[in-house]
Amino acid sequence: MSILQPIATGVPAPGAAAFTDLAAVQAWDAWFRWREGDDLHDTSIDATWRRVANALGSVESTQQSAWAHRFHECFSTWSLLPDERVIAHAGTGRIEWNHALASAINLAVLVRNPISDNAQFDFHHFGEIATLSVRALDNAVLIAERHGTDPLSLSIGLIGLADALALLDIPYASHAALGFAARIGECLKTATSKASTELTAERGALASARNRYQKLTGLQSHPRLSLLANNVSDAIAPLPAPFLPVRVDAHSRPVVTNGYAMEYAHRAGHVAQIGEMRAKASGSPATTRALQNALAPYFDVVRL
Repeated sequence: MSILQPIATGVPAPGAAAFTDLAAVQAWDAWFRWREGDDLHDTSIDATWRRVANALGSVESTQQSAWAHRFHECFSTWSLLPDERVIAHAGTGRIEWNHALASAINLAVLVRNPISDNAQFDFHHFGEIATLSVRALDNAVLIAERHGTDPLSLSIGLIGLADALALLDIPYASHAALGFAARIGECLKTATSKASTELTAERGALASARNRYQKLTGLQSHPRLSLLANNVSDAIAPLPAPFLPVRVDAHSRPVVTNGYAMEYAHRAGHVAQIGEMRAKASGSPATTRALQNALAPYFDVVRL
């Protein structure tokens, strides 16, 4: 069976971890796949997600399997991408994260009924994922602490904004896009703040802070996580140019890719709409800055 799988309509089914972009396969193999010499431990991307989910779930005081299942469900549907060092090393016996941790929520896969009159963004599920993302990274902090690392800071960010807009038929350079971005930012801020408060009640604050984390949201670039997530747009950047050759490293061959949204349209039979989608997805640097300004009030840190 090919390692590339068809894209399902709407949000992929839980547990159905699959690649739809060859560049993403190369990214996984080069940066995130666990291997030791000739021993290949991660035989599939789902094996990677299970390794990471089980490692993060193992530090829970109760219901470890249930938490691991919830983490795996989010990872395997490409909804939540934890810190790239956590993906690469959690569950391998190596603790390679020793400073700020950054995860990204993939907006593109949270569009229900994409490219249709019934397309809508699942804000409820987005909030649930944002809440879970804080716990997932906090568990990575607990793992690091057990190995003598000082408490780390967390940053929950976004990828796939332009893809989500394209799948919702919202022009990238529009007032509707600015309104959508602001609602995303508000929802993320509310959910992560609530998660930090709940974790403080459960696990206590860090250092002398009243809340477990004072800063949680970060608007920043996640190029490796974006590429791994079937080549969604990075953070709030516009869609990549069509037929863009991508080369993961010096050892991999260049791969021509269309990016997540356009690949979805092609595989789902919307070929005739791709040209119009691309036209609506275009935007200038000023457009991207406007989206950043719409999101900035809801983010603790902005590094774009």
